[in-house]
Amino acid sequence: LDWRLSDEPITEDCDDEQKVLSFRESVKCKVFLGFTSNLISSGLRETIRFLAEHHL
Repeated sequence: LDWRLSDEPITEDCDDEQKVLSFRESVKCKVFLGFTSNLISSGLRETIRFLAEHHL
């Protein structure tokens, strides 16, 4: 899952630095989701499917 600060709306409580577009584009995060067969059989299959389908 990829996330970028520039994808989020600018709020009033942001610092001046956080309002600069070049700074917002440089702030990124990549989330890796790992799971085992135990998690799938425990009922999390639908939750993981929903997250993957909606890019959350």
